[in-house]
Amino acid sequence: MPITLPSVSKPPYDWEVPHGWPLVGRREELEFVDRATNRPGTAGVVVAGAPGVGKTRLIRESLARTEISGRSTAWSQATRSGAGIPFGALAHLLPAGIAGAGRRNLLRIAADEIADLSPTGSLVLGIDDAHLLDDHSAALVHLLAETDRCTIVATLRSGEGVPDPITVLWKDELIERVELQPLSMEEVRALVAAALEPPVDARTMHQLWSVTRGNVLFLRELVLGGLESGRLEQVRGVWHWRGGFADVPRLSDVLDERLRSLGAEQRALLEVIATAEPIPVGVLEALDEARWLESAADSGLLDISGGRPSMVGISHPLYAEALRSSMMPTRRRTIYRALTDALLSDARPGDLLRVASWKLEIGDITDHDLFLDAAREALVRFDYDLAFRLATAAHDAGAGAGSLLIIAQSLDGQGLFERAEAVFAEAERSSPSETQRAAAATSRAFNLFWHLGRNLEARGVLDEARLAVTDATVGDELTAELGAYHVFGGDVQQGLALLEPLVARRTASGRALVLSAMTLTFALSISGQTRKARAVVDEILALARDVASAVPFGPSWLSGNNYVSLMIEGRLDEALKLAEAAYDESITQGATILVGPHTHFLGWLTLAQGRVRTSLDWLRRAVDALEEVDYQRHMSATLGDIARAEALLGHVAAAEEALEHAESERVPSFLMDESFIGLGRVWTAVARGEISRGAEVAIATAQRVREAEQRYFEAACLHDAARLGMAAIVSPRLQELAGSFDGVLIPAYAHHADALACNDPIRLMGVCKEFEEIGAMLFAAEAAAEASRIHRREGRKGSALVSASKARALADLCEGARTAALAHIDVDLPLTRREEEIASLAAGGLSNREIAERLVVSVRTVDNHLHSAYAKLGVSGRRELAPILLTSPSRSE
Repeated sequence: MPITLPSVSKPPYDWEVPHGWPLVGRREELEFVDRATNRPGTAGVVVAGAPGVGKTRLIRESLARTEISGRSTAWSQATRSGAGIPFGALAHLLPAGIAGAGRRNLLRIAADEIADLSPTGSLVLGIDDAHLLDDHSAALVHLLAETDRCTIVATLRSGEGVPDPITVLWKDELIERVELQPLSMEEVRALVAAALEPPVDARTMHQLWSVTRGNVLFLRELVLGGLESGRLEQVRGVWHWRGGFADVPRLSDVLDERLRSLGAEQRALLEVIATAEPIPVGVLEALDEARWLESAADSGLLDISGGRPSMVGISHPLYAEALRSSMMPTRRRTIYRALTDALLSDARPGDLLRVASWKLEIGDITDHDLFLDAAREALVRFDYDLAFRLATAAHDAGAGAGSLLIIAQSLDGQGLFERAEAVFAEAERSSPSETQRAAAATSRAFNLFWHLGRNLEARGVLDEARLAVTDATVGDELTAELGAYHVFGGDVQQGLALLEPLVARRTASGRALVLSAMTLTFALSISGQTRKARAVVDEILALARDVASAVPFGPSWLSGNNYVSLMIEGRLDEALKLAEAAYDESITQGATILVGPHTHFLGWLTLAQGRVRTSLDWLRRAVDALEEVDYQRHMSATLGDIARAEALLGHVAAAEEALEHAESERVPSFLMDESFIGLGRVWTAVARGEISRGAEVAIATAQRVREAEQRYFEAACLHDAARLGMAAIVSPRLQELAGSFDGVLIPAYAHHADALACNDPIRLMGVCKEFEEIGAMLFAAEAAAEASRIHRREGRKGSALVSASKARALADLCEGARTAALAHIDVDLPLTRREEEIASLAAGGLSNREIAERLVVSVRTVDNHLHSAYAKLGVSGRRELAPILLTSPSRSE
């Protein structure tokens, strides 16, 4: 029976590479495809992988490169609808009238027609979704691969049935096969950064990775759909995601298309699994749902573990979210009722919270103990809205004062501080035991101090509670809290007097020890006792992990104090590594309460290194994180640092705006932000050209933080005053402070101030080396620039140029920072172009004869130019040229 090909007009067989979405993370795979396409004896390559991993994009990129190299290409797209049409996938490449008497002749003629599409006889044929090829097209592709006139580059979906002629291609080693994996987290980060102008908020980036799991199709549709819907938006230059994911229009279309292929029973099963994943197979069997497991697994939408018990989940989080969001409320309630009894009979960790949430949804609130326990678990997970709803349900069911405390804590976590204060006070009054009253007093004082700014009231609440308790353990925990309010409220020595003895005796409860150590280690560090602070962290950290349920962020907070102490010592690189690790951990764990503080420290630390633009990037991210949750008032300090960074870049208006915002965020009880905002004011004044005003503000700020016993911050303010012309005034106090600080940073501040006060350029170059070794490149650059100014003023041209060259090289590492001191480094070399050229070659180690040969001039000419350069630069010989010329920018630039 003759085969009639459909009459299809033949479109051009070239295609356009999609624009706007870069190919990232596929370098090795692309090179593999390119090699397989061009390797003698190989008929091509097939790229297999799960839906959406980027197979099509990869081979299109390869074909584009192939065309650039001069070879001809053609493109075919196999589809399910075309799978029943003979040659349906390749019809557009064939003339309408080639049907012949027999199939084999037809295949040979068709193969010749396609191969002849290349005028050079070397066609590369791209085939997308080769597993959907009709039998005739599959046989034709196999025949083409057997010739030496056509190379096949195809994709297919892993786990799908593939026509035998295609399978034979790689089984008989006619073509190569590569399995394409999803992108890694780092590759997703690089792809999003390439598609969007960074920075992207770290939490948003982690969410994009978590929900897509490296699936390129999902990632692309999510980003593009987020941009179209407004869910992905820029706030102060940083990209943020707002809202859910599965219902983003572009992405939901992709997800719905896959889910529509499910039968009714399969979808019902997947809805149950999506509601409670991962779920034991035994629970599904108890619900009489497991009979559909095998057919649902064939869809590729399930993950079934082989452990004991065997667990079932949805293969991708976006499918699970799409299933959940598409369910009607009545369907959800039906599933909740069925799952509640099944899970309670064999509860695992985490089931309690889920079951309580489901009971809340279906209106079953009779078990107030269950709701109370679940509310506590929600608090530990920082889910304040759920904790509030569960605790309120427990209270309505008669749970009493314990539920009031959790209600107040969840209101506090949501930023509803005045409402929380009223409920805290009620919980404290109505608590039946002193332990419960102390817990209510502790939480109440926290809210009063950190959120409402009422320091004396907070201390009064704690003092009253301490006097009332008879239990020593409870008293120790109240002392730990009270010590924190003394430290952060401006009385560091009193805080140390309360906390040091408590930690030293080690007989307090684990919670009291951890709470005390969290404040004590910070207080010790800013007092100069950084080594002692780290020793306490080392002793308490294991205990903090053991009692993490009682102090959820204790381990991370203690680790954070470790990197603060390292920074104060001047070990900036070590501090940076610890800070980055803590930041990554907080993002991975979803601990939003910690993301802001860790991000702020990274901005603070990189600013200390002189990396001003990098710092500004971190600080802006910190603001975004702190807008979500700012549990301990980091926002005002962060904004103060933003003002300083903007000012150092010369952005006066932006600095002034940040200062205004910082002032609006302050609470009068918390005094640790004084130096951050004060130094923001200092450098904003300098950016306006008011250098003397900046110096005065630095000294005034130093006095205020000295009164609050913040000795590290006092040293930082005094050092800035020295940099702005007040060195002689502040040097004695800096010398005094340096003698009581561990490490090298504060002594370096003192050395800098003293060298400036003495106008000693030699010592300033020594200070430059100190700061360079510490990693504080802006301070190092300033010290060298100041040395250059003094040398130049005293007529030492060569020394001035050496110092200026060093300062310029260091300033180049500071990402555009502008300070008064750095104005001294822009000194042109007093040489002609030929003199500089010859002097540079001499500085690089060439002899006069070698220079003469290279420049095709006489040795005498070289001698004359070198002696002229020596005289102009104020040096005595060629060995003194290198520090000047080898770090100076080329005049030809």
